[in-house]
Amino acid sequence: MNASWFLDRVVVTDMSRPHLRFYFACNNWLSREEADNLFVRDLLGSLNQMDVPKLNKYIVSVFTPDMKGSGTDADVFLNIFGESGDTGERRLDSDKDNFERGSEDKFTIESPNLGRLRKITIGHNNRGSSAGWFLDKVTIDDIGNKEVYEFPVNRWFAMDEDDGKIQRDVLVGKLQPSGIVYNVQVMTGDVRGAGTNSKIHMVMHGAKGLKNSGKVFLEGGAFERRLIDIFNVEICELISPLSRVTIGHDNGAVGAGWYCEKVVIYCPFTGIEQTFPCGMWLDEDEGDGLIERELYEMVSLRQRKQKKYPWSLWIWTSDVKGAGTDAQVFLQIYGEKGKSDETKLENNSDSFEQGRLDKFMVEMPDVGRLLKVRIWHEKRHPFAGWHLGRVRPNSVENSRVWGRSGMFLFFF
Repeated sequence: MNASWFLDRVVVTDMSRPHLRFYFACNNWLSREEADNLFVRDLLGSLNQMDVPKLNKYIVSVFTPDMKGSGTDADVFLNIFGESGDTGERRLDSDKDNFERGSEDKFTIESPNLGRLRKITIGHNNRGSSAGWFLDKVTIDDIGNKEVYEFPVNRWFAMDEDDGKIQRDVLVGKLQPSGIVYNVQVMTGDVRGAGTNSKIHMVMHGAKGLKNSGKVFLEGGAFERRLIDIFNVEICELISPLSRVTIGHDNGAVGAGWYCEKVVIYCPFTGIEQTFPCGMWLDEDEGDGLIERELYEMVSLRQRKQKKYPWSLWIWTSDVKGAGTDAQVFLQIYGEKGKSDETKLENNSDSFEQGRLDKFMVEMPDVGRLLKVRIWHEKRHPFAGWHLGRVRPNSVENSRVWGRSGMFLFFF
């Protein structure tokens, strides 16, 4: 069966005033194989059936730096967010071999005018023999509004580098967005064949549907029968409490069908935990054949817990001989209202190397005005010695720079 469709136009009639008709011209393919491969399109309306409203053009430039292993063979996707909405997820593809080491790749995206741009969501699907990617920056030339926006990134998009993320939210002109971390639990049902090997994605929608997370890929989950997979999803927006959740998969594996029992989402920043029941198949061969569903909260199950706040921790290891450490590092923050829990600092790369900056995102309760930072490591490792340059804790609520050490943390 061929799913491709050439859509001419859509006409919407106001049934209370039948003479009032809105015309939405398309004149394009909705297809994964034809034209620009888009199968979802935004259409602009007009009261004049002869009028074809023009879409705005955005010229997207993607810069991959000239460093070892920086290029990627994976498919790269982008969503642009503005004051008036977003473009939806678009695959960045052209006739050339894109996203190679030391390259600049340009793409044209057409969509309704988004107003002033706020952020982008960019990432890849981790496919191909060399999926890991280091992205320098993205610039967007808004042709209709004659504005140019820069989105600095300077991070890895790789499951075995940095923090393991292959998708990031990036704010205009900001290298390190203050991310809001959502704890997501996805439960697969207890029915025969419930598990899946497909790639699962999710979109979280804020109140009244005005803001959303963009498509988030839930990497590393098993999605096996009766199992609960847990993820920490970081986005730029505070959209809790959520109005609904969209969850689905790419139908791209043998045994792609999946029975989703429910999704539970907790936002430490608001202390709200919400449950979104599903109890249905996401399978082309089961039930109604849908592989993506809208889930709505069962409000009676909503819980309120202790609020926690996101902090970014920047830690500099001194650039002196032997400064790095292979030991496990811990940190605790003290404030006027108390202290945080002891936090183990972990990411997917080799941290705390000589002359290096390491970045972490952690969640902590409100400790009030900062008083001091306690940082230490396990002394059991044979190469535990560490020369710490400085520490910078930065909260979403209060931006402060703290900490300078210049001392060895060395144990005998």
